[in-house]
Amino acid sequence: MYGERVPFAKCTSKKDGEMPIEKYFGDDFERRDSSIAETIKQWRDDDRGVWSDFAVLMRTKSFLGRVKESFDKLKLPCTVISHEDQRLGMDSVKIMTMHRAKG
Repeated sequence: MYGERVPFAKCTSKKDGEMPIEKYFGDDFERRDSSIAETIKQWRDDDRGVWSDFAVLMRTKSFLGRVKESFDKLKLPCTVISHEDQRLGMDSVKIMTMHRAKG
């Protein structure tokens, strides 16, 4: 299953759970991206799920590479999901635009 393409139609999300965490970083994109990666690493370390349970949704494609770099610096497994590349089955954090997440 890992590495194979899974149609978005087979993906589901929980309808209940914790409230989202909101943080404001202004124009400090590097701090924002580092905080995202560090938070997900902490959740994983706290055994709150496997890597593939987490996703990062960004407003535009231009932010995807920056977020990936933050994950790479911490040596965290991540996959940027694009229209052409939808490797959802891999055990890694998925990074995509909010539009891609909607299908």
